[in-house]
Amino acid sequence: MADALDGDYSCSQAVLIGTWDYTDLAPVPAARHSLNRLHTLLTGPLCGWPTERIFVVANQPTLGTLPHLLVEKFQPVSDVALFYYVGHGQYDHDDRLCLALGDSSVEPDLRTTTSLVFDAVRHAFKMSDARTKIAILDCCFAGLAAGSEGRLAARTAGLPRSPGSYLMMASGEFSTAWFQSAAEEPFPQTYFTKYLADIVEDGIPGQPAGLALGPIYDRVADALVHDRKPEPACHTSDQAAHFVFARNTAVAWPADAGPHADRLRRDLAHDPPARASHRASKRRSPVPRNRLVAAIAAIVTVAAAALALGEFAVGNRHGSDNMPPPASTASRFKDNSPAAILKALPTPLQHRGGCRPTEHVSGKSSLRCRIEAGDLTFGYFFRDQAIDNNFVARIEVDPSASADSLRKNHRSKVTQDDTRTVAIDDSQPDSVRIEYLDTRSGLRISLWGLASWNAAQTFLDRAGLQ
Repeated sequence: MADALDGDYSCSQAVLIGTWDYTDLAPVPAARHSLNRLHTLLTGPLCGWPTERIFVVANQPTLGTLPHLLVEKFQPVSDVALFYYVGHGQYDHDDRLCLALGDSSVEPDLRTTTSLVFDAVRHAFKMSDARTKIAILDCCFAGLAAGSEGRLAARTAGLPRSPGSYLMMASGEFSTAWFQSAAEEPFPQTYFTKYLADIVEDGIPGQPAGLALGPIYDRVADALVHDRKPEPACHTSDQAAHFVFARNTAVAWPADAGPHADRLRRDLAHDPPARASHRASKRRSPVPRNRLVAAIAAIVTVAAAALALGEFAVGNRHGSDNMPPPASTASRFKDNSPAAILKALPTPLQHRGGCRPTEHVSGKSSLRCRIEAGDLTFGYFFRDQAIDNNFVARIEVDPSASADSLRKNHRSKVTQDDTRTVAIDDSQPDSVRIEYLDTRSGLRISLWGLASWNAAQTFLDRAGLQ
């Protein structure tokens, strides 16, 4: 079977699509560098794909015959069919993933007809008898690709059980993918592709000579979560997780390993400048998620014990149901001026702009802030993306009382920890509401018009409120 160890991709085909210049959407220079990075990785000694077996679609403005081309490319394949997309992802009224092209519309009604809908990619896979089918989606809302028909099954009935399919997604159903800006890096990349390529190039100690898709994805996911980037997702069927995607640089290759190993040794010994430039910013070694959770639990346990022994001289700062806060607590939150409210907002919300002070009859000041239609960070989370949406922020004089009120009014919809009380009210599906309270600063945020409970959760994460 064709893989990175076998090196015979004569019956395989890869299609790589990247879009970075848009008419209506914001440009994404990182998509250009990520497309080039993945192409370099695939054609290099680690993956071993011949350039003639890779078809690149760069910055295509319109859909044209792209769905037909995908079927044409994948239909004759019998070994490996690989699809990669990097750029903007959108979704339509049916929650279908729309892979944006240069002239794709931001209007929900027009996204399906002006973008490459992932259903067309799935159809091309189904028209192919390829033994292994791989899709790598580096875009926002990529998780929508793993819907009810996430399985990229073969079209011919009665085929022997094959290694199957592997769908790798940079983001969840209603979460966004992140990328570097030109201000951060001279050659910015999307984080998912960068981490994927970095990990393949670095190798994984303890893994065999051939790196399979499953361990690669696990390592990428651990590293992204460790570095507080969006957590990716995957969907696999049959034995696709065991497909050998690349050679493992963490393994010493014997002298008689063959011509591919000789080429690998030469390239790694010289470490070309193009490869080195991609890796200018090195990450710390990722901590596996299960170990990270255990470590956090241990820290919490030690902190709780120290608090009980009186080693922290802060007392009960936020109060509880059976112990009221000190009398001085409320005085710390008396400054509810517009400037104090704006300062208390997390940076992503401060930068939205359009905030104007308002004053209630009770004398409480608040800020009413606007999230513009089409906002690339938050606009996707609202039910009506064609209009501006608003949130109200204020400083509560008595956060403990406000937290009690939230718990009383929203009951089972409330989650809380030592510093935050959050209610996501989805009793009206057409307008999901968030009520957020930070008991450290007294910051209270009210937000409405969100598309779903998942959209509300993702908004909290992107806004720095989690």
